Amino acid sequence: MRRFFLSGDDPRPEKLNQVITLSGPVYNHAVNSLRHREGDRIELLDGSGRAFICEIVKIDSGTLDCQVLAAEQAGGEPEVKIYLAQALAKKDNFELVLQKATEIGARTFYPLTTSNTVVELSGSRAESRLRRWEKIIREAARQSERGIIPELLEFTSLKELIEEFTGFDLVLLAAARCEESPLSQVLQQFRENLLAQAKEKAPRILVLIGPEGGFTPSEIDDILAAEGNVQPVSLGPRILRTETAGPLLTGLILYELGEME
Repeated sequence: MRRFFLSGDDPRPEKLNQVITLSGPVYNHAVNSLRHREGDRIELLDGSGRAFICEIVKIDSGTLDCQVLAAEQAGGEPEVKIYLAQALAKKDNFELVLQKATEIGARTFYPLTTSNTVVELSGSRAESRLRRWEKIIREAARQSERGIIPELLEFTSLKELIEEFTGFDLVLLAAARCEESPLSQVLQQFRENLLAQAKEKAPRILVLIGPEGGFTPSEIDDILAAEGNVQPVSLGPRILRTETAGPLLTGLILYELGEME
């Protein structure tokens, strides 16, 4: 069955056998692109973790009537919640991070501004870029059969983000040329701590990825001096591009914590 995320204007199913009328992106994708017809079954997702099996009962000019046959929890979501704070990069590079990290399993994105950030966005240009990024995330979530659409937050400065460190169970700093620990070692200890504490809530991990020029020494000092469980980690002996580090670290975290099995 093909999956479709409901957009913000689409009605949400509330009960079985309910018929909802859809238009806009869902109609265009289902009817015009994929050539669905009356009697076909599709899966609708509300973007927050619920999935609805529906039958197309009527197709009209620009609208699609679907009857709800079943409701269930959508799959495809790791238990660990990864929040990726990615320093702004050139347009195509940043979009690649959003797309690939969404496919891999990141939960939330912070577009991060730092001292060495070369991209500057403000006003209508910034709003336009955020809307484009939301579409990229949405499509990547649909294509990879995620159960939710990862959240894209507003532009955040490193100073603002540091103040939020205590809200995470672990903060990982990917910084070249600083005193680091192997990622596997840090995550193994983290996993053991989670088991010992028997925490009921899903763990929240914040990942910090610097810009092309890296975090400055003073920024690294501020990060390491902040309150919270902050750990600088090594990604190996090679220096990675900023658009490579974020998706790679997201995947490695999920692998090490048993979310890729």
